Parts: sequence; structure tokens; C-alpha cells
Amino acid sequence: MEGSNASLHSVLEDLDFLATIYNGILTQYPRTAHIARAAQEGITMLRKYRNLNRQSTVYLAAIALDPKNKFDYFRTGIQHTPPTTHHTTF
Repeated sequence: MEGSNASLHSVLEDLDFLATIYNGILTQYPRTAHIARAAQEGITMLRKYRNLNRQSTVYLAAIALDPKNKFDYFRTGIQHTPPTTHHTTF
């Protein structure tokens, strides 16, 4: 989503990856109210945009046509791996 390596097919994968990070934060800090609330708001926002993107056949086609994914993304479910186009430090 940033840089020259961003592509349409990576949008849903990146949203799934970010949701995994937020879920990890909820697990790690369940009793810290402000952190848990912020993580939950992040998950809600990601879910909103993921659902909007999944309604568009363009994103679904981009994933299916990507040689790395093909239909595996849909067959195996959401794969929570770090996006290849970003350097993430958590």
C-alpha cells in the first residue's frame, strides 16, 4: 500500500495481516483498557474496509490472477503472513 511495490492484489492480504497484529495486541494486553480499546477500534476499521474491498470483484480477481496466490488464498482461508511490500517492526 506504500511505495512502488504496492499492488492491488496485496490490499486484502495486508488488511488481514494488520488484523492479526491487532488481535495479538488484544491477547497480549487484555487488561489495559486504552490499548485494548485502540486495538479493537483498529480491528473494526480494518473489518469495514476489508468487507468493502471484498464486495468489489476487482480485488478478488487481482488475488486470483496473482501467480503467487491464484485461488489458494480462498481455498486455505486467510493467511496471516507479513506483507512482502513493507518492512514492519512490532
